[in-house]
Amino acid sequence: SLRLAPRVNDPSVVRREYAREDRFLARRLANQADLAGPLVEDAAIAAVAEASPARVVDVGCGTGDLTGRLARETAVPVVAVDLSPRMAELARSRGLPTANADIGRLPFADGAFDAVLANRVLYHLPDLDAGLAEVARVLRPGGRLVAVVYRIDHLAELWEAVGHEPLADPTFVAENGEEPLRRHFGLVERRDVTGTARFRSGAGVRRFLEAYGDFSDVDLAAALGDQAAPLRVTYRQCVFVASGP
Repeated sequence: SLRLAPRVNDPSVVRREYAREDRFLARRLANQADLAGPLVEDAAIAAVAEASPARVVDVGCGTGDLTGRLARETAVPVVAVDLSPRMAELARSRGLPTANADIGRLPFADGAFDAVLANRVLYHLPDLDAGLAEVARVLRPGGRLVAVVYRIDHLAELWEAVGHEPLADPTFVAENGEEPLRRHFGLVERRDVTGTARFRSGAGVRRFLEAYGDFSDVDLAAALGDQAAPLRVTYRQCVFVASGP
């Protein structure tokens, strides 16, 4: 049977996981596997650009790499925000205007932005409605939220093999995200992104897995089998585009 992961919106878990960048980067699929198919980062940037924004904020920016790419490709000022002091420091080192702040208490005026990017972060909020209310507050009327989330069966083949389910009891994924978004936005569109991840090595699989939690009670070698042939799994992600009152 699948073993459940700690809740992803537990504040103590979130603080620990994002205190440093090593686990964050090891958990990034593209750092351990070759991806074939559309990329959710491309879809997110395209969704922001469609709104022709004059000012954007990236809430939960992580290391700031996608934030920087968004600023370059749209040629629009982008502010980076992260609750983790270390992540905010990394984003600031990229030359981005940065705030070390909680999504639930954003340090910006009402209507300050034309678009908000929330890349794989909203499921970490202990109070999702409060966070979405803050996002809606800092957007101008008619502004756009672009939220990247996982689908419930993201990497399902991998989790089934090792008996570990990181998206158990999910707070905000593709399948249940539309309802809370509609409480704060009039228009909500779901855009699914699907492709194949080919892990480069057994060591890469283990690094990726161990970044998700404790596998001390799992025989990964036995669970994953012969890694002479690279492991292929399916990534399943989603971009929500929300706007309007």
